[in-house]
Amino acid sequence: MKIIFQNNLTIRLTDVTYQMIMTIIMAKLSQLMKTWWSLLLLIIMVLFVARTLFSNNLAVTHDLEIHAARTANYYLALKQGQIPPRWAPNLNYGFGYPTFIFSYHTPYLVASIFFVITNSIELSVNLFTTLLVVLAGLGVYFLVYVSTQNRFQSFVLALSYISAPYFLLNIFVRGAVGEIAFLGLLPWVMLLLRVRKQVKTWWYIFLFPIFLVAWLLSHQVLVMITLPILLGWVVIEELNLSKKQQRLEKHELKMLLVLFGIVFAMVIWSWLPMLLEKNLIVANQLNYMKTSYDEQFPALARLIWSNWQYSGLVDRSENGQFTQMVGVFQWLIFGISAFFLLSKWMVKKSEINLKLIYWLLIFIISLLLMLDLSLPIWKLLAPLQNLQLPWRLLFIPVLASTMMLIELFPVLKNKVQYLLSIVIVIWYLYVAAFWARPVATFHKPIEQWLEYHLSGDSFGELRPIWFELGENLRDFKQLYFLDNQQNLTQIEPINLTWTGTHMSYNLDPVVEGRVIQKTLYYPGWRVIINDLPVEIDYQLNDWSGRITYTVANGPQKVEVVFSDRGTSREFLNYIGIFGIGIWLLVLFKSIYPKSRKLHYTM
Repeated sequence: MKIIFQNNLTIRLTDVTYQMIMTIIMAKLSQLMKTWWSLLLLIIMVLFVARTLFSNNLAVTHDLEIHAARTANYYLALKQGQIPPRWAPNLNYGFGYPTFIFSYHTPYLVASIFFVITNSIELSVNLFTTLLVVLAGLGVYFLVYVSTQNRFQSFVLALSYISAPYFLLNIFVRGAVGEIAFLGLLPWVMLLLRVRKQVKTWWYIFLFPIFLVAWLLSHQVLVMITLPILLGWVVIEELNLSKKQQRLEKHELKMLLVLFGIVFAMVIWSWLPMLLEKNLIVANQLNYMKTSYDEQFPALARLIWSNWQYSGLVDRSENGQFTQMVGVFQWLIFGISAFFLLSKWMVKKSEINLKLIYWLLIFIISLLLMLDLSLPIWKLLAPLQNLQLPWRLLFIPVLASTMMLIELFPVLKNKVQYLLSIVIVIWYLYVAAFWARPVATFHKPIEQWLEYHLSGDSFGELRPIWFELGENLRDFKQLYFLDNQQNLTQIEPINLTWTGTHMSYNLDPVVEGRVIQKTLYYPGWRVIINDLPVEIDYQLNDWSGRITYTVANGPQKVEVVFSDRGTSREFLNYIGIFGIGIWLLVLFKSIYPKSRKLHYTM
C-alpha cells in the first residue's frame, strides 16, 4: 500500500509505520532508562545510610536487644504452631510472656523469615531494617512521582525523608523497629491512597491490603495518630480533584470500601485483643509511663537544633539526650511554605493551594503538641497519653514537610528548586556519613537469643497483674508437687515433652495433691489430664501467677497447651481467615473477570 502526495513524493505506509514504532520504542526506552538510573542511584544512596547494617552484629541502642529477643521468640512461636503468634515461649525466665498480644507483628514476622534464611538473629533484624529503609526511599520516590511526574524531584524528596533526624534516630539510637516499619511503610500507604482511581485493577487489589495490613501492624499507637491525618488529606485531595471532575465514581468508591473492610477483617485479630485485654497487664493498672509524659516535652530550641547523641531515655540531663530536632531541611520548607502562602494570600485568595495549607497546619499543630504549653491538651485527651513520649510526634513534621514540598516544587522557580536540591543532597551526605552509624555493636550466640531469659520489655509492663516474679524465682524447676500437708517436693516427670507452648508428661503421685508448673498463666492455657480438661488455679499463695492444678493419686497423663481456643481471640482469628479468603476471591475475580471470554480458532 502506498500514499501519493501532490508533489509525487511516494512513501510506503509500512515505512511510516516502522518509523513511528521505532520512535515510540526509543522514547519509551529512553524514559525507562532514566527511571531505572534514578532509582538505581537512589537505592545506592539509601544503602549508604544502611551500610553498617550488613553485619552479624547488632547496634548498641536503647531497645534493639529487646526486639531481637522478641524476634527469636516470634520465630519459636511460629515453629511451635502458634498462628498467629500470641505467646513468647521463652521470655520471662522461661515462664513465658503474652508479648505478641500487645505488641506489633510486622517487624518480627519479616525478621523471622530472614532468620529462617540466615540463621542469625542479628543479621535478620539488620536486614529487616535495611529493607524498610529502602522501602521508605522508594515509597517517597513513587509518591512524589505520581504527583509531579518529575523524577529529579522524586529523587530529592526521597533523600530528604531518609535523612530526617528522627528517621535515623530510630535506627541508630533508639533501635525502635516498630517505628522504623511504620515510617518505611507510610509512604506506600499514601501512594496507594493517592492512586485510588486504579482501585479496580488487579495489582491495586493485590498491593493495597498487603501494604495497609503491614502498616497497621507496624506500630499501632502511631497508626492511630496518623489515620485522622491521612483521612483529612484524602478529603482535601477529593475537594481539589472535584474541580477537574476526577472524583471517585460510585463503583470505585464501593471497591475501595470493600478493600478497607477486607483489611479491617485481616487485622482485627491483633487490634481488638490489644485493646480488650489491656486491663489484664501491669501497663494498664499502673498507668505505665503516662504519669511521666509531662517530663518528656522538648524545648523549642531542641526542636530547631540539638546535637546527635546516643543517650536520652535514662539520663535526661543536657549531656545525656539524643537529638530531638525536626531537621534543617524540614524547617526550611516550613519557612518557604509559610512565606509562599502569605504572599499568595495577599495576591489572590482563589489560588491558594488547600493541600499546602493543610500540611502547613499539620506541621504547626504537631510542633505545638510537642511543647509543654500543650500539657492541658494532653491531660484532656487521655488517648493521646498512650503515645507516652510527646517527641514521638517528630515524624509528623517530617511527613508534612515532604508533602508541602510536593505542592511547592511545581510553582517554585528553577533556581530555587536547584538550591533546595543542593541543600538536601549536602545535608543527606552529611548525616549519612556522620549520623548513620552506631556508637558500638554487640553479638550473642544463637542459643542466648532463643533462650533469652528477660521479659523483652522495658519495665515488665506486659506482665499479667496476678504474676509475682520475685515469688516464683525461688522455685525454679519445671514441676513441683504440693500434698495436702503442704509438703513441697520436686517432680521428675515421665516421657517429658516441653516447649514454650506445649507440655506433655506422665505423673504417678502416691497421694492427692497439687502440681505447680513453671509456666505463667494467661487466658488461653489449658490443662488436660487423662484426656479431660481440668481447672487451672493461678492465684496460689507463694506461686502467684503460675499454672497449678490438682491431681488424684495414680497414673496421670498430663497435657498443658497454649492456644486461642476457648477465648474471644479464636473468633477473631476466624474473622482474619475470612478476610484473607474474601481478598483472594476479589483478587481472582479481578484477574479473571466473568466478562472475559475464551476464543478458540480452528
